[in-house]
Amino acid sequence: QLLSSTMLSSTMITRESASSFGRVNKGVGLRSRDRTGSPVVTARRTSGSARRAACGVRADLYYFAYGSNLNTTVLIGRRGVKPKKAQPSILKDYSLEFSVPGLPYIEPSFATVAESPGQECHGVMYYVTEEQWERIKETERGYDIAEVECRSYSGDKISGVTLVFPTTQRRQGLSPSKRYIELIKEGAYEWNLTPEWQNKLALEKGYVALQTQSQQVGAAVAMGLLPVTTSLAVTRAATKLLGFSTEQNPTDNNEPWVDLSQSTWDLHDSVLKPILGDGGSASA
Repeated sequence: QLLSSTMLSSTMITRESASSFGRVNKGVGLRSRDRTGSPVVTARRTSGSARRAACGVRADLYYFAYGSNLNTTVLIGRRGVKPKKAQPSILKDYSLEFSVPGLPYIEPSFATVAESPGQECHGVMYYVTEEQWERIKETERGYDIAEVECRSYSGDKISGVTLVFPTTQRRQGLSPSKRYIELIKEGAYEWNLTPEWQNKLALEKGYVALQTQSQQVGAAVAMGLLPVTTSLAVTRAATKLLGFSTEQNPTDNNEPWVDLSQSTWDLHDSVLKPILGDGGSASA
């Protein structure tokens, strides 16, 4: 079942929030459009407001959301970002994956899009102010900015930006928490993304945290090891900044939390997993 009664209640609230900033085109909105023959378009470099915003020039822009920001209880309710416009859209040649490492046993992973020829990712193009875009970036630390062009469900081409986690920092085979994936499912339902896309999301059941004694111990240990992993993260970041990194493909992304997360997962793989079991793989 795609949505529980609790989620349905939440969706009713988020729909009211979403409708407050209106529908962009006739026939586009929540449960109010014909999706027959929804087109797609290849992601590519663009000009205009997206390029100016990516270069730091003040400009409003379209932002393609695919993860928890689909859910207006997150975007509007928690983050205080109320877009001017919103259009359900498709990004071609990218796929959705959960390879952004989080915290073992609690929030194993988060979403990113990855270049995948022939694939597509469904989401929402939000039209936001520069200040709102800055707020979004503050709450999505560690991601790179990619310029993309999507096609809305109503057929419009829309140039904008999205957030892509660096390839060299991803960890494959992780599962999102049940809490996190349910937020995405609610958002997809809220914006009436295609049944095919919602069915795809429904296949991702999510990692149920803190259900067993081993998980509880693992979560406590992971949290208790944060001072240790913080030291490792500082060391990792310093070696990158000073140019002494031994990684074969060091990333240009030097966000401290990224290094902290990577160091925590390194300890999970070498110490915690053999003793307490897997803390977040898709098969756990």
